[in-house]
Amino acid sequence: MLKITGLKLPLGFREGDLKRAAAKQLRLPESAIGQVRLCKKSVDARKKDNVHFVCAVEAAIQGDENRLLSRRRDNAVQKAEPYRYQLPQAGKLPQRPVVVGFGPAGMFAALLLAQCGQEPIVLERGQAVEERERAVQRFWKERVLDSQSNVQFGEGGAGTFSDGKLNTLVKEVTENLDAYEIGVASAKVYDFLWDTYCDWYIELTKTRLQGEDEDSKLRAQQVLCYVLTETLKLLHPFMPFITEEIWQALPHSGDYLMLQQWPQHRAELDFPEEEKAMELIMDAIRGVRTRRSEMNVPPSKKAHLTVATGERDIFVLGVPFLKKLAYASEVTFAQPGTAPEAGSVTVVTHAAQISMPLAELVDLEKEKARMEKELKKNSAELEKLNTKLNNPGFVNKAPAHVVEAEQDRAEKLRALLAKLEESAASMA
Repeated sequence: MLKITGLKLPLGFREGDLKRAAAKQLRLPESAIGQVRLCKKSVDARKKDNVHFVCAVEAAIQGDENRLLSRRRDNAVQKAEPYRYQLPQAGKLPQRPVVVGFGPAGMFAALLLAQCGQEPIVLERGQAVEERERAVQRFWKERVLDSQSNVQFGEGGAGTFSDGKLNTLVKEVTENLDAYEIGVASAKVYDFLWDTYCDWYIELTKTRLQGEDEDSKLRAQQVLCYVLTETLKLLHPFMPFITEEIWQALPHSGDYLMLQQWPQHRAELDFPEEEKAMELIMDAIRGVRTRRSEMNVPPSKKAHLTVATGERDIFVLGVPFLKKLAYASEVTFAQPGTAPEAGSVTVVTHAAQISMPLAELVDLEKEKARMEKELKKNSAELEKLNTKLNNPGFVNKAPAHVVEAEQDRAEKLRALLAKLEESAASMA
């Protein structure tokens, strides 16, 4: 098992991207990489136009690890060593230790002191709770970052498609906290709240919340509230004051969130088949919306979707979501492998081929002109970049990270050109 650090990944990266990034760092084919485990994830926001994650992973590889390490001249790849935190051994202190700050770091310090037999006193400091609340709200809702504040991402310094997603989160976050992987645990809760609960589950539930079936509406509200309440418990160690404030505004039993039982993983709430089915619908929605965005098609413009898939039963159940979130006017189905009609834009996922009539999306002549302009502009940029990368003087003299950044930019341009050429061909 090897530990690989410094992997740069986009903000919306998925699990499979970790393996590809690890393979690229090791200069190995992706097939040579086995299980990959995320160890650390942080945000590099030093450049506004290039905000990305920097990750560290542990990866199993096929082949001789020692031979691979012998060819490396940096410390980005090392042998993965099991980490065990050793509690410091000390006698009883003459005075009770004082921990100033009730954020994640302060709670961690107080926990360790208590495990060592001490009786720590934890004091809060800094802004009043009301000021912290306003700062957090501005960042989370308006994306306004106060560079002088340390309460935006956590206090004191620092979704779900079914209950199954939440159940998995509870298991993973608990394991991370037990192993003192505090950064990984907080990142998982953050990703779940934004990517799963807010981006998907709330949107998917709107069809039921806005429907006429009162029983279905009530059950949707109950699930939304339950998932949010349980997620607040997971987030509470990192943001105690804001989560307490939100929890008090929700239906609850008990006096304080702080005194509630920690969420427990329950095997009966694992729903792998339902999660898989929902992922197929989400992939389709993602693909359609991405293609529409690339073509600058507004959400108000509906289009007929033709879905060729072997998972027809799943997609039939997903038609209301495709109509609402993929902006479909109608959805029809075809057998797998059916060729799309001429003049269609096609989106391919691992479970379906989705086609839309191009004439329903754009003005063909205007789109052709725009496409030709984009092709010309990006081709010229790529040609200029290739000339630079083919110059031995630049490659041999420039710092390695600069060369790598230019190579990444060239790779992205080639991918963009391939998409543009594919779209232009569909309009011919």
